Amino acid sequence: MEEVHSKVLIKRPTFTTLGNCHAVFINNKLVLLIGPHWPFMFCVIPMIIAVLVGYLTLIAEHMEVVWQFGGVCIILLALVSYSTTALKDPGVVLSDSTNDLDEDTTGSTSLCRHCLIFKDNETEHCEDCGLCMRGLDHHCIFTGKCIAEKNIFCFYTMLTSIFGFFIYTMLFLSEKFE
Repeated sequence: MEEVHSKVLIKRPTFTTLGNCHAVFINNKLVLLIGPHWPFMFCVIPMIIAVLVGYLTLIAEHMEVVWQFGGVCIILLALVSYSTTALKDPGVVLSDSTNDLDEDTTGSTSLCRHCLIFKDNETEHCEDCGLCMRGLDHHCIFTGKCIAEKNIFCFYTMLTSIFGFFIYTMLFLSEKFE
């Protein structure tokens, strides 16, 4: 069923399977993609929350409030960027039959034998996800899916915040025990 709000047509979400992934489309746009290794999310998210709880109960009580807040912000940034990386469309290339045929005449595309779409030089097929991804970097088992063009910034933000929290904590502990 469709609802109209102030001249905007909003369709109900469509849940489907793409390759080996689970997808949610809204208004024919891919908004959520859960990869084939999704159970790892139920391991990583509790680990990040455990780090937050450990930080608050063991380390933060020995810090000034400003530094406590900084540590909490870094951990929450890791949690949000991880969740965004794990749920966001990484750059799935969907078939558009009219464009596929037109693009093939340029000679700069090749046919993916699995997805049966024409892909350019920046698009690769991921065997784990069973999909073609634009700007594929790698398939990450911890996020449960590919890291590609549309979620690589969130992935690097997550890695940077985890590394930053490690450095942040080590600097505090080194001064504490001097």
